[in-house]
Amino acid sequence: MRNQRTIKSPVPFQGTGLHSGDDIPVTLRPAEVDTGVVFIRTDLAGKPRIPLRREAVLQRDRQTAIGEGQAEVQTVEHLSASLLALGIDNVEVEVNGGEVPGMDGSGLPFVAKIREAGRTDQKAPRKRFALDKTVAIRRGDTSIVAYPAEDAGLRLSYTLHFPEANGFGSQCVTVDLTEE
Repeated sequence: MRNQRTIKSPVPFQGTGLHSGDDIPVTLRPAEVDTGVVFIRTDLAGKPRIPLRREAVLQRDRQTAIGEGQAEVQTVEHLSASLLALGIDNVEVEVNGGEVPGMDGSGLPFVAKIREAGRTDQKAPRKRFALDKTVAIRRGDTSIVAYPAEDAGLRLSYTLHFPEANGFGSQCVTVDLTEE
């Protein structure tokens, strides 16, 4: 079991929002123990804070969005996955707009910038989530299923099934989420 971790120094980046087309600056900042991942809308009055937690997830098609009150941040999934893979437990994400930029469509630009800034362990044990039963959600022809892991890692399997689309058919990929 390791201790909680944050970034050593601020991580600025900028890119185009996938939904708005706006040029959106974002800065990751080190955060104190037990802060978690918190998105801060710096473009809104009062700079509302939106903790990245299950209760904040909003219903959106084909993207992950979180909200608190009237404040919302869209397309948080690639940055969130990058933070998880790098073991960052506590960070403030200042977003000057309504979404996290798409960058190149992957988490790689986030990972590269976070690695460049460095990470530091904090003086508190890390909180660990362990799934103890299978959870399944289905909406229309889309579903997601989570199974308890046999080890402490995270394995993701994704199947895309478009039998009516020429050239796509069915595709499947499985990866173990690691820093690499």
